[in-house]
Amino acid sequence: MGYHADGVVFWGYDLGDMADRETWESTAPSWLVDDDGRTDREWEEELATRLGWTQVPFPSHLDFDIGPHGARSYRQHPDYRAYDASRDRMRELLVQSGLGVKLERYGHVDGDDAWYVAIDGSEQTATYDCRRLDLGVEPDWRERVDRFIELLDLPKPDGEPGWFVTSNYG
Repeated sequence: MGYHADGVVFWGYDLGDMADRETWESTAPSWLVDDDGRTDREWEEELATRLGWTQVPFPSHLDFDIGPHGARSYRQHPDYRAYDASRDRMRELLVQSGLGVKLERYGHVDGDDAWYVAIDGSEQTATYDCRRLDLGVEPDWRERVDRFIELLDLPKPDGEPGWFVTSNYG
């Protein structure tokens, strides 16, 4: 396989590692950071919850033996079907919100995850190529990223949103 460089161009905000440079305390919202300081929470679940979604917990009490009939049988269980329907409802709410914005990790800053907020349609990935990029901006993008940041209590960076590029080699 080998190593290769790639990059992502996006329109939005670079949130960096969400840490105060004076105190090194996290400025990430509490829903994103667990007790050990890891940022593992799914932003989709948090946003859907703030939009009115009620999460049905995964039915871990079911026997998930994936034998000849295992997968089929647990998927028919009422508890699993309720969980699955709740996940569908979550996805519907996210689409209905009309935001079309996401929170993504792009690497590490001083050992902590680095993040950006981007308009979905603005992301353009380049690996081993050189091509012309369409860097237009739709009139509602600013409003959408600002609303997303507000809904998720993310720290809003100083300055304006704009075009950013992340790069990676690995």
